[in-house]
Amino acid sequence: MYPKGFDRVIGILGEYPLAARIYMFLAKHIEPGTGAVVASQQLLADELDISIRSVQRGTKWLDENNIVLRIKLGAGTVYAYCLDPDEVWKSWNTSKKYAAFTTKTLARKEDNGDVKRRLMVMLKGKEIEAET
Repeated sequence: MYPKGFDRVIGILGEYPLAARIYMFLAKHIEPGTGAVVASQQLLADELDISIRSVQRGTKWLDENNIVLRIKLGAGTVYAYCLDPDEVWKSWNTSKKYAAFTTKTLARKEDNGDVKRRLMVMLKGKEIEAET
């Protein structure tokens, strides 16, 4: 985690401690080289010992505050969670509890709105014009 990431966690702790726990879990398990992790809401709930509803509220708050980009994968409760690479980055570590697999993740635009714009807002902190 970089200094910007520590500053981010301190800020989240002051506003929404549960969201900070979710953020730290995601940061711990991101895919090396991509800054993203795919997980179900049930997995997050089980690992953090919280309700699925708490996961939904916390991840929605993180997404709405441009801290984590949440990309819904289909109609279920599985999301790709993308973190700012200026805040946290990871390289391979064989002692991790979960193995990370490099994979192509397919997500429908209908399920996620304007992902490109949202990603730019999260990474750059500014709005970009929607493509026509």
